[in-house]
Amino acid sequence: MSKIVWLASYPKSGNTWVRFIIAHLVYQNIVTSDDVHRLIPDIHKGITSFHLIGERNIFIKSHLKYFDGMPLREDTIGAIYIVRNPLDMIASAINYFAIRDVKTLSEVSDEQQNTIRQSVIREFLEKGAPERWLRVGMGTWTEHVSSWLRKDLPFPRLVLRYEDLKTKPGECVADLCQFLNIERSAEQIDAAVAASSFDSMREMEEREIGEGRPGLFGLENPREAFSLGLRFMNRGDSGSYREVLTDEQAELAKQRFGPVMTKLGYEADAPPRIYTFANGIKIDRKHLLQIQCDRYQAPGNPNLHEPVEEDCFLSLFEKLPGGIATFMDIGAAVGYYSILVKRRFPQAAIHAIDALERHCQAFVETFALNELSMDGVTVHKSALADKEGTVQFLDQAYGSMVLPDGQGSRFHARAISAEAHRLDTYVARAGESVDLAKMDIQGGEAAVLESSGTVLRDGKVRSWIIGTHGPEQHKRCLDCLSAHHRILFEDPKPAFQPDGIIVAVHESVEYPIDHALAD
Repeated sequence: MSKIVWLASYPKSGNTWVRFIIAHLVYQNIVTSDDVHRLIPDIHKGITSFHLIGERNIFIKSHLKYFDGMPLREDTIGAIYIVRNPLDMIASAINYFAIRDVKTLSEVSDEQQNTIRQSVIREFLEKGAPERWLRVGMGTWTEHVSSWLRKDLPFPRLVLRYEDLKTKPGECVADLCQFLNIERSAEQIDAAVAASSFDSMREMEEREIGEGRPGLFGLENPREAFSLGLRFMNRGDSGSYREVLTDEQAELAKQRFGPVMTKLGYEADAPPRIYTFANGIKIDRKHLLQIQCDRYQAPGNPNLHEPVEEDCFLSLFEKLPGGIATFMDIGAAVGYYSILVKRRFPQAAIHAIDALERHCQAFVETFALNELSMDGVTVHKSALADKEGTVQFLDQAYGSMVLPDGQGSRFHARAISAEAHRLDTYVARAGESVDLAKMDIQGGEAAVLESSGTVLRDGKVRSWIIGTHGPEQHKRCLDCLSAHHRILFEDPKPAFQPDGIIVAVHESVEYPIDHALAD
């Protein structure tokens, strides 16, 4: 009989992620998600006699809370317990139930969809878990954690926190190797981490969907969900609950789960509501993801949003002849860079462009929080695209973007219709002359520049700071700008920033060569 090492967790806490890590670490040669499911079966579906017969050790996934009559308990030799902040688990569970109930959600209005999602939140807050999870023996989050971590269990356990896997995966995987008594080099650990990253797993899911064999991911998703753009690999963020739960709901969740959260190192007490950067800019934490706050406070980061990009802004403020009279903030979000400009050039005209209503509202709130006037500031609730008219826009927090033609609401449940304009239209609205444009539009930047008409050639935007998203976008942007601009700085992977960066000035600008940022 095989000896069992459990991969145990409450649902939506990272179990699939750890299955992939172990598969790459222990078995290697993982090509498809079916390989993972075959080698590390799920007690709820897919376990066979093949897994249990023989003298060997085997990993089995489980979402059951531990109980004295647990199947295979006599053959258990250890458990890896994965735990996640329960507030983020709730946010992830809402996407999960949207997937499971896709036939219902695809046939109701947005208001009705929200009612369904709110009912899931209400079950967590009132009962500790959705009724369907309670019926099948998963218990509440508190019961589940307590059952697997109780002191009298007769086998060793390793606790892995989802958040630690995000911030220090190498250390966590090294701990995993030690627990399993297997030797792996630092290179092998790094390879397992890379092959199991969110992006790698999401790429595998998309590839398998495209090939008509969604594998392990298809066990979790009805096929109807794929056609609506719903994915098992949804976001993988820490702190995403702030976009899903109201402040009141988050507080109620902390009250319910607080004692166990504290034992696991999660702060049940809310951090200060306002996040303050080293430069004094204040932003309400409800507008930030935890992964962003972690990046701001990482060793070496001077507690700035994107330190390399901010240095570029400050250099242009000082060296651009004539200063900044008109600033265009494309993909403005909460307005961090508009605040930088407003503080340095109070009389500047600022045009903030963002297609999401809540980002536009957050922009105004953040200006008020920083005690700045909105005089001279125009907020355009619309998208920047390579065409005029209406586009499908993926509402995905700070990853929101214009979708390619044909990939609208039919394929993405979170797509909205948005008004869109080309770059030359926005420049005309700004008076045909923009001193500095910042553009961060999640992969649409090259297409916008390529369709910009005479804007680039004629220098209607004197200087640019562009966030690039991937090597191809970075190269295409450089190609567009190089004909009529001097590239002051470019880096596809700057430190402490998720995106690449290009800084350029038009050839007509008398920017001193010895002040080129790349120097």
